[in-house]
Amino acid sequence: MEVGAWATALRTSALVGTSRRAPAHAPAGLGTPPEETELLLDQAALFDVLSRGGARAIQGRPTEPAPPETRPYAPPEAQRLLGLLLHQSPVSGELRDDLILGWLLACARHNAILGPSLVPELAALALRDTSMRQPLSNCWGERGRWLASMFHPRLVASTVASRDALQETVPPEDVEELVRSWPTLDRAAASIELRRLRNTDPDRGRDLLAAHWAKLPAKAREEHLTVLGEAMTLADEDFLEAALDDRAKAVRSQASSLLRRLPGSRLMHRMGERLAPLIQVEKRMLRPTKIRLILPQGVDEAGVRDGLAAPDPTVTGQAPYWLKFLIRSSPLDVWSQVSGMKRRDVVAALDLSPSDREAFELMIGDSGDSEWADAVAGETRDADVVAAMSPAVRERWLADNLGRHEQAPQIITETLRRLPRPWSPDVTERVLRRLGDSQDESRLVYLFDGILIAGLGPGTVPLIRELLARPVKDRDNQAKVRAKLLTILQFHTLRDSILDAFITAKETP
Repeated sequence: MEVGAWATALRTSALVGTSRRAPAHAPAGLGTPPEETELLLDQAALFDVLSRGGARAIQGRPTEPAPPETRPYAPPEAQRLLGLLLHQSPVSGELRDDLILGWLLACARHNAILGPSLVPELAALALRDTSMRQPLSNCWGERGRWLASMFHPRLVASTVASRDALQETVPPEDVEELVRSWPTLDRAAASIELRRLRNTDPDRGRDLLAAHWAKLPAKAREEHLTVLGEAMTLADEDFLEAALDDRAKAVRSQASSLLRRLPGSRLMHRMGERLAPLIQVEKRMLRPTKIRLILPQGVDEAGVRDGLAAPDPTVTGQAPYWLKFLIRSSPLDVWSQVSGMKRRDVVAALDLSPSDREAFELMIGDSGDSEWADAVAGETRDADVVAAMSPAVRERWLADNLGRHEQAPQIITETLRRLPRPWSPDVTERVLRRLGDSQDESRLVYLFDGILIAGLGPGTVPLIRELLARPVKDRDNQAKVRAKLLTILQFHTLRDSILDAFITAKETP
């Protein structure tokens, strides 16, 4: 038997099993045949040795050297801290990744680059965590891009070229080249470049998308609509209106969602016209005014195009669903226009079902309207509404609710997640004091994860040291609290050290 036929027979036996296909014996001259029970494994080992030993050397091609670096390396102390995070991090999981991401962002802000020895490890990390890719490309330098292009081309394909990576806009002289090359990019890179072009010239970015819209796959159309929605204006309305007729349901739904978040859009106006007749204002002598809602009686084709579910006689409860959808999609001012009342008075007069009230507050949260958010501040438990409040009202809401131990910790944590980071010194102090309170039976400490730890603002480290220095009366009850406080202390000490390493090096003559 020839060696080639023997190798094929071995693979077949391994694939289908020796009970169905007995392995063939090796060609003559390759040693004593093994025992029948060991035939397959022994011959596989023999073939492995023969195939590796018989491999012929190939002629390698010289590699072009990496271009020279044009930016300085990060300060030695900053690189030492990054090495610590990569090899012996005091914090783990999302906290370590948050610190590494913060390091990369700080490096880019100071126009520095990574040391060469750290590039391979960070490239491997960015392959697993896509959020690291663009920040890494911002400061991996010419050598890092050279390395990635040979061993990790997927990283290069999903990031912007290093010379442009620090810019969120496109230089005027590069716009035409971007427009020309954009159709050749993969979906992730195309989204990044579309975002940069939109930041530079919103109309040109939209026109570029429109020019290639018909040829894009549905997933790309949906993703690029998301980029368009990051900074929408009424100039984008016609394009989004046309997308309501897209052939893909997900794209139509995305276009409807964006238009429902675009103040002044025709779609929102149409939704308001549908909601207005359903708002009933009851004004009675010597009794408070009440605002109630009645259910819609149906939905026409125009309503379905705008995003309402099509009528289906086999589905029960569609009318309440349509009503909530209209509340979520209509301009908030329709309530004032129909009732002739001010915003605070409208809120005081509302007599809605719990689900309709929830939809009303969700619309306030979606709109980001601080006046409406302030008007419901006394009753709302919606985190998005709290985030939309004016700063003074939001601080009062948090002060009131952080001081109430009976308040569910889930509401507190969800609200804190939506606050701009870092939090104000006052919110930071109140959160930490509640965390350190051994009488807090709601156990906020169990829900205080890495995202919230990273949100703590100025004054965190000294306040944590103060809380840890307090006498411990009940070690069993305080063990979890002290462990969380120590984790927070480690994280913020490291973050402060990273920022100081870049600032100090810049200030040193």
